[in-house]
Amino acid sequence: MLAFSNDYYGMIFRATQSVELFCAYFGTGELPEDMLIHIIRDNFDLSPTGIIKMLDLRQPIYKQVSAYGHFGRLDLDLPWERLDKVEDLKKYKNDTEKGTD
Repeated sequence: MLAFSNDYYGMIFRATQSVELFCAYFGTGELPEDMLIHIIRDNFDLSPTGIIKMLDLRQPIYKQVSAYGHFGRLDLDLPWERLDKVEDLKKYKNDTEKGTD
């Protein structure tokens, strides 16, 4: 949603969902790419608010990730390293193998 007020400085921009989602696994995937996009949209809130909540971005964790990197850190409980969606996502592969969708 893009709205303009009469005041030039009153411009408001609010995206409720990601505009575009692109997936490419260059022939190495086990599911069709369009199905993967559908699965991602069904299981992850990709709106700005959803990303902030999912990754807990309002918490002051940045000092501890400012050194030694912020990916693959087993010594910290970082939201983007959690595997809490694995079981939810596995059901799609199982459904495809069974021939259901």
